[in-house]
Amino acid sequence: GAWAEAIEHDGLRIRHVVQRKVTCDHVRVVRELIADDNYDLIVVAMQAHQTPDVLASLAANACDRLVFVGNNADATGLEARIAGLSERSKECAFGFFSVGGRRENGWVMSAHIKLSLTVGPVAGELSRGFVELLEGLGIALNLQDQMDGWLKWHAACILPLAYLSYAHGCDLTRATGSEVGHYLDACAELGRLFRERNIPIRPTDDDEYFYGGLKRLYMRAFYTVVFKTALGRLCITDHCKHAVGEMQSLAESLERLLALDEMPGAAPSYRALKGMM
Repeated sequence: GAWAEAIEHDGLRIRHVVQRKVTCDHVRVVRELIADDNYDLIVVAMQAHQTPDVLASLAANACDRLVFVGNNADATGLEARIAGLSERSKECAFGFFSVGGRRENGWVMSAHIKLSLTVGPVAGELSRGFVELLEGLGIALNLQDQMDGWLKWHAACILPLAYLSYAHGCDLTRATGSEVGHYLDACAELGRLFRERNIPIRPTDDDEYFYGGLKRLYMRAFYTVVFKTALGRLCITDHCKHAVGEMQSLAESLERLLALDEMPGAAPSYRALKGMM
């Protein structure tokens, strides 16, 4: 569509907000994936609820190594769907970049500190050949042995942020100090539910930042700064604004995973933030 045409005509133009620089890369644009296209690696960077639209093409293609990059609260289910559609075995990895931003007048406005790809299989280890391909991308890798758990916990941490963002019309500068506390409480509630259900939390013990003490004070200070500065827009609200369907998909997957419908009194802060929308 229009974005492919823009990249073909002008290149991939990025304003790196933190680094205060611009880059322009002229890359080959491929508009269609057909069965006998031969690639070493296919990286799928799409919103979680959009990936079903491309699964049949990915399954039919000859490439046997796929990386799905982005939010996904059901990596296990996605991998199973690929396996069910494909006639040949495919090794799937799931990854995440800590990057925020938006498209604006033909540019990508990007906010990041250090480009590092958190990546791994649903559980276990990637093959050495797969890791070598990823290393060839020339970026730092943060290899995970429980990427399904990592993505589920990430969804648990971002959904309350999304609810708070929508409640304030995607302007987190309007969020109050007590609402920052509600966000931390919501994550603490979900963390306890993860532990009760033996769902892996990655990074290991990351939920401890929400329960109390100095770690919680650090998180309160961190998110207060984020909410009141341009970081809140670039890293949170810009994405929320353009990813309502994705947030809804993540919420449905997470709440089904934690069986929240069966426990009306569980996670009251999470429910309160969701109700604020």
